[in-house]
Amino acid sequence: MRFILTLGLSLALSSAAFGADKKMEIKELVKQEKYAKGTLEQKLAEINTLLKDKKLKNNSDTDAMVARLVWEAIMKEGSIEKSLAKFKKLQDKYEKISVPYDFEKSLAVTYLAEAKAAKGKDIITQLQLLKKLEDDDVFSWPGMASLYTGMLAQHLASDPEVQKKNAYQKIQYVRKLENDKVISSLVASEFLKGLTIQYLSSLPEKDRKNKALSLKDEVGFFTKSTVEAAYGH
Repeated sequence: MRFILTLGLSLALSSAAFGADKKMEIKELVKQEKYAKGTLEQKLAEINTLLKDKKLKNNSDTDAMVARLVWEAIMKEGSIEKSLAKFKKLQDKYEKISVPYDFEKSLAVTYLAEAKAAKGKDIITQLQLLKKLEDDDVFSWPGMASLYTGMLAQHLASDPEVQKKNAYQKIQYVRKLENDKVISSLVASEFLKGLTIQYLSSLPEKDRKNKALSLKDEVGFFTKSTVEAAYGH
């Protein structure tokens, strides 16, 4: 009898838990009359509330709908600068909503192409502007990472002054950009690893290990392990 009662109680609790975990899909919300008749911000507010109360599934479908609503809301502002200000305001107001990283990247590219402060400027200036927006919590680092990497790669490959530098000088240059907060340590490491191996490989074999030992403290935390693994220090 005790087993039957225990089993019955377990099944009841499991059913209750299953019911509590059941969350609405965004496609179900869209069909609701109140939601359908709301303004863009009212719809975002509803999504935010449901996410906060854990009544709506937070998945790629929800992110896609949020991205659409946010894009429509911010692009009514008339300029990219005002759009970014609106974007930041919406993020602060509706803290539970999020947009895909590709959305941030697309918005950043639009900013570089249209904003008076960024349009036509050199890549380093543009990187500094994007980093400032990231520091101000307009953009996130994950959303910007691939753009930062691509822009720095273009700069290193195309800038005439950089092209004159040898591998060691390029290491120093990337480290300077990192120390000046133009790029993050993680972005710098994407290039420092390759440049470091390139530089050490250019040296006579007998000199590589000793130079690696002295160099590993110059290249930063995220590249140090690569040097140690490649050259046994």
